[in-house]
Amino acid sequence: MKNFSTFLNEQKLNESSGAAFPKYKIGLEPKFKSKEKQEIANKIRAFIKIHPDLIRDFHYPANGKDSTSFKGNTLMKVKCTNQSSLLKLYHYLATFFSCEISGKNLKISNPNYIFAVNFSSGRGFYFNDEKTQSTPSTATQETGTIIALKYFAKHRDFIKPVILNELAKFNFDAKWQKSFVYQVNAINDFISITSSMGIDLDSDSKSIGHIIFKKFKKLGFNGAKDNWNPADIWIYNQSYKQNILTKLDKAKNLVEFNIIMKELFKDRILIGVSLKKALKPTIAKTIDNTQINSFGIKFDKSTMSLKNTYFDIQTKGFPKNFMIRARAKAKSITKESDIKIYFEGKLKNSTEFLGAIPKSKFSSLLPNSDKPPKEVDYQMMKQLIGEVQAQGYMKITDLDSLDFTDELKIKYMYVLVRYLKYIYSIDEQYLTELAMAGFKMNNYSSIHIKVGG
Repeated sequence: MKNFSTFLNEQKLNESSGAAFPKYKIGLEPKFKSKEKQEIANKIRAFIKIHPDLIRDFHYPANGKDSTSFKGNTLMKVKCTNQSSLLKLYHYLATFFSCEISGKNLKISNPNYIFAVNFSSGRGFYFNDEKTQSTPSTATQETGTIIALKYFAKHRDFIKPVILNELAKFNFDAKWQKSFVYQVNAINDFISITSSMGIDLDSDSKSIGHIIFKKFKKLGFNGAKDNWNPADIWIYNQSYKQNILTKLDKAKNLVEFNIIMKELFKDRILIGVSLKKALKPTIAKTIDNTQINSFGIKFDKSTMSLKNTYFDIQTKGFPKNFMIRARAKAKSITKESDIKIYFEGKLKNSTEFLGAIPKSKFSSLLPNSDKPPKEVDYQMMKQLIGEVQAQGYMKITDLDSLDFTDELKIKYMYVLVRYLKYIYSIDEQYLTELAMAGFKMNNYSSIHIKVGG
């Protein structure tokens, strides 16, 4: 009979046909000294063998305080990210053990041991083998888009995943491969890609974008490149490259420089493209700094559920439907140093994310803002929530849904809510600045297109 590890590896191979390598959350096979404890683990394995499609829904702890369960404790904690899968496990195990459903959680027990299978949104829990799994860097993602665009320009067809992966020297999964198709479609609809066009990676020191930004800085701009033009790639008329640079050299100041950039953009001679992963068919949206003069927003009523691991601050005014999304920067929070909050602009009722809002915009509000207190209890959280709600903008719900035995998550949620208190203390002018940052705009922003998000 094949062992469990062999079975799991086979499942990996079966689903990783072609060029896609899906992310499995398999983790280490649990081994327990106690036969009674191992008995429950064995039945969970048997369930997975019957339902291999549910493998990714169950998470044994890789490290952190829950991993002490491997060392002889009477309690073993497992996380499940799919409520339907948890119920299927319950119906299977109820034949063998005492099983009890409490809310969204399942407790499995024999005379001496308990397995607590707790429902989780998935953030903050991962298997040990995920720590070494490779994800594409930003430059690798952008290179994938360039390869797909150049192939399309030459062949008028979409590149096969296996060829793209070979050229990019990275195995992009199926979602990334679809994203490249959506991006190519959107960009081609906007500019009609041809083989005569140059396509440069912005981060390449030899790219046309890098050369142009150096010229812009010489005119007195001292901000970050993305605060001028967040283009990740540049598409341009190769035969006109020297003329582009010569024209820009004639600019006497920053305003004139951007006027020339806009003329080149309108003539489709030079296009900066800001890329986001495209999860569905998308279009190329023109982002133009002429909207800046109209910016003016105020806080609007918002609601946050503590069952989520993020919040959205809604606003009213112009631009319409702008929100600030705050969430964990790290995909997984396994230690206190992972508690770092990331801010970005977002449109209400849209999957579109506009751009990251620099953390420096918040550092003056709350120094050491990502550092939680040594201890956080129910009363501390309740008091902080009361202070936020007293500001009159955000209603916070589901306090009683928090598991205060999960110390790391409670600290994360405390830091998240604490940011609310300080953000709601800023004035409307600074809020407008945050919105402009979310749209990647300032008084010297340059025209570009945004694809994906």
